Amino acid sequence: MATKTTKKPATRTAAKPAPAMAAPATPCCGGCACRCGGFWRFVKKLIIFIIIFALGFAACKFMCMHKHWGMGMKRMQFVNGCLDTSKIRCPRMLDKVQQMDLNGDGCITKAEMMEWKKTKRAEFRAEREEDCPYGGTDAE
Repeated sequence: MATKTTKKPATRTAAKPAPAMAAPATPCCGGCACRCGGFWRFVKKLIIFIIIFALGFAACKFMCMHKHWGMGMKRMQFVNGCLDTSKIRCPRMLDKVQQMDLNGDGCITKAEMMEWKKTKRAEFRAEREEDCPYGGTDAE
């Protein structure tokens, strides 16, 4: 004989309530002690500062004239023994070139330029010695 299999009636269980949705994690950073993002925030600001500094430094290198870089002196060319001033576009550089003309003939020779440089260097050294707090030159 064959046995009959009977299915158990499905029992309904009470539906469980859905789990409460967790609030999205928001950074507090309102002065609490959790120190959220302190170090990485500093690193990010440091990188931005370095990039801005580098861009500013590069812009300064392209400026017209600066006394320590000597950008204008290297591009000077002599034509027939006189300095060619037609290609100088910077007004401050043209002013410096006019100061180099020691005898006032309108032609700046290499000797005049070297003499002007020597006098400017001597003035600079004398100024540095006055500013030196130790009473001597820095080379001592």
